[in-house]
Amino acid sequence: MLSGKTEADGRLPAPPVFLILLETRDPHCLRTNYADFGESLMAAPVQNMTAILGKAGPHMRILQLVQDIAQRCDCRCYFSAAVPDYAALPKHFSNLRELQQLRFLYPGQSVFSETLITQHRGPEIYPSEHSSELIIALKAGNERAVRSAFQSFIGALRKTPYSFLRYAVEHLLEQVELLLPEGGRLPIVLPKTDDMLSAAQDQEALYTQMLPVFTAASSAQAERRQIKVSATARQVEQRLALGYKDPNLSTQQIAEEMGISASYLRKQFYEAHQLSVNEYLNRVRIRKAQELLLNTDFTVESIALEIGFANTKYMFVLFKRIAGVTPRRYRMQNAKSGSE
Repeated sequence: MLSGKTEADGRLPAPPVFLILLETRDPHCLRTNYADFGESLMAAPVQNMTAILGKAGPHMRILQLVQDIAQRCDCRCYFSAAVPDYAALPKHFSNLRELQQLRFLYPGQSVFSETLITQHRGPEIYPSEHSSELIIALKAGNERAVRSAFQSFIGALRKTPYSFLRYAVEHLLEQVELLLPEGGRLPIVLPKTDDMLSAAQDQEALYTQMLPVFTAASSAQAERRQIKVSATARQVEQRLALGYKDPNLSTQQIAEEMGISASYLRKQFYEAHQLSVNEYLNRVRIRKAQELLLNTDFTVESIALEIGFANTKYMFVLFKRIAGVTPRRYRMQNAKSGSE
């Protein structure tokens, strides 16, 4: 009858009736509740659950029955609105089954009313904003932001049908998998979406099931980002090695030559070297100054101009900070050690 394949017979109570689904197949915990309710109830095992059919009565009386059953049987209970005739029973059964599939959205709740399906349904809108936030967090390697975005993503689907929620989760996974290297494989074989959702007791449990995929995607993005950072840094290094003599050489100029923003270049370079572009350039110039101090008779002032310092005094300050001694002292010490 729940599937609409059999018509009602005389053993069943006359409509209107109500339907309860229990997440238990144990009939023993129901007998006390039958007696307490005081009317004829029918129970049967259905899909690893127990279905109870009874004569409809006041809503609060049925709610009390359901709450008693949930407490005494220590199980979740899903109960329908009044079913006007048996032809409508499959639809109410389908609604309760959908509630059972969506139970992970309501952690800790043991009694569910069909009205969650029939009166509180929202539009089927894919939460693109939250999925974008999750993808951005994965690219940044921010696990806390990933968790928060996932919770917001699932929360935005709270009032949608189960079929749409399942589609949304599958689509999200497809987006995440695009972050893996081309031809890359997932670290685990994920269960089917239906199996993941049915196994989840709450949103955190669902997140835990999907976490290996999130972690793999985040790691792949970190590797990709590092490759990109290294490539950018190498180009800047080459430009500094060849152009250090130019006193006007700047981060802005190099960024314009490379077709990227100066702020992006600074960030990429610093991530690779833990030094700013200017600091790295200063070190290149001071190394060249050291070579010239040892291999030529150029004055310190002329060396400063040769390596791109328009301000000789500034070169003195930088040289001492980086080399630990003044340029003249450096030349004297190394000339002495060379003669020895």
